[in-house]
Amino acid sequence: MRMIAAPTSLALAATLLAAPMAQAQTEVPATCQNVETRVTGGTVAWGVKESWRKYISGRIAQGSWTTSGTVTENAEPKSSAAYQFLFEVDPATSSVKVDDQGNITEALINTKESSIVFEGHHGALYSQVISPYLTTAGDNVKLGSSYVGYYVPGKGMTEYTPEDRVPANEVTGKDTFAAATGTWATTGTTHTLNTTGGRYTANPGTSYNPTTREQVIAGADILFMGMYNDSYNPEIDPANVTITTEQVCLDAPVTSEPPAPVTSEPSTSAPAPAPAPAPAPAPAPAEPSTSTPAPAPAPAPSADADTDADAATNSENGSLLGKFGSFWNRLLGFGSLFGLLTILFQTANHLGWFKGLFGFLSR
Repeated sequence: MRMIAAPTSLALAATLLAAPMAQAQTEVPATCQNVETRVTGGTVAWGVKESWRKYISGRIAQGSWTTSGTVTENAEPKSSAAYQFLFEVDPATSSVKVDDQGNITEALINTKESSIVFEGHHGALYSQVISPYLTTAGDNVKLGSSYVGYYVPGKGMTEYTPEDRVPANEVTGKDTFAAATGTWATTGTTHTLNTTGGRYTANPGTSYNPTTREQVIAGADILFMGMYNDSYNPEIDPANVTITTEQVCLDAPVTSEPPAPVTSEPSTSAPAPAPAPAPAPAPAPAEPSTSTPAPAPAPAPSADADTDADAATNSENGSLLGKFGSFWNRLLGFGSLFGLLTILFQTANHLGWFKGLFGFLSR
């Protein structure tokens, strides 16, 4: 019973230790030389631009916006400063760099596919914010998004119509349009960033001539119809970012398992026939020799001769053993016969057979 219980106890102990060991394997070993910090998830809370939201929902534009994809809205009134869109971080396209203490020094934070469509002026105004993103380097933060809008040279913002939304007038792209400051704070594997002092950054190609009222819109400025610049409502809403990270060891894994032995299986196919020996050339006719032929050299001893000698010795030893065994068997046979005769003689003497035989012969 003890021999059976011991393996069972070992198996139970291995099962109980499996979970802690599996958890420990997810940690980066202290000996790892190449560690990478990867983003695993997070959120970006950003209202984009309060003055733009007020304009769209105000009495002039009399518009609204709709959201789709992985974006939600908080419960604050849409025109308040506390209002925010909530976006999900995309770990697959986001990345960070950290220092020796695990603090983020650089980051690219992308959000998952989402869309905010702003419309106003009874359908004349249309702009689409797609999947916002931000970059950080030290304390410097830039914010932007992909975008879709429509631009007709010579038209003012209120002069557009839904019929202007054709591919020839469509403007698309991806760029930053705001700059702010912010410092990452780290607690374990959670990192937070709260931006301050955000200001709109107009595209250098955008311009407006107040005399002719001619407007040129370039790049991401199409989102706001070229309204904002450093002199007019440049404020951008603060962004609140939270991400989680994990450390991954990039060293090549070391395996301690020995290579499997190479075993050769017996072949089932018949061996290939040996090639036929090439015919020897015919000997040249011997010429009569007048000299006395030299004696043939004695053959050199070979390994085969040694083998034959060993075999002969073994055979001779085996023959002697065989003869001794035969002699011993015969000796044992004679001994057994002698013993049998002795027993018969004693039995006959005990029964008085010899007395009767001697009395009969003496008559």
